[in-house]
Amino acid sequence: MKCLQDIYAALTELENISEVPKELEVVRKKLLERKERCEVRINDSESLAEKVETETRQWECENYFQLKNPSCCIESAEDFVEIVFDPIRGRHVKVTRDVPPGKKVIFIFIDLFDFAN
Repeated sequence: MKCLQDIYAALTELENISEVPKELEVVRKKLLERKERCEVRINDSESLAEKVETETRQWECENYFQLKNPSCCIESAEDFVEIVFDPIRGRHVKVTRDVPPGKKVIFIFIDLFDFAN
């Protein structure tokens, strides 16, 4: 960004000169070429930064939602989660052992687009 500020400042100074000598015209062309190269590099670095950020977020989401011991019976649940039936409560999910606070037990994904239709 600083390079572009310097180039713009130099180009502004050149525009303020009423009669530009040939030597300065060569400098002006070089400044314009350098300006283009700087803009390309800045755009490339911004798109690279966006790509890295997107990949990092995707990796974090994939790892956060990954279960350590998935259940063979319940999709998106740990192996210590069961579906049970009780005449009073009906069908419900039950945890079969002590679970420390903050432990991921089950993930429910709701597709909001299904509700819109």
